[in-house]
Amino acid sequence: MVTLGLYMAATVATAFAVQPWHLFLMRFLTGMGIGGEYAAINSAIDEPIPARNRELGRVEGERADGHRDRW
Repeated sequence: MVTLGLYMAATVATAFAVQPWHLFLMRFLTGMGIGGEYAAINSAIDEPIPARNRELGRVEGERADGHRDRW
């Protein structure tokens, strides 16, 4: 929830940036928020998937490029 809040607040604050340094700072904070959210959402999505389908990143490979990657 912290990363989602950071992402949302920094994104809204970016719209009101007047100075370039403020824009760069808000974009940096937006990146920090989305980076934290990316890790959290992947674990939340993978939780209901059976363990046998999660091994070797099969599910991640399917989501990333749209087709199955079998190692």
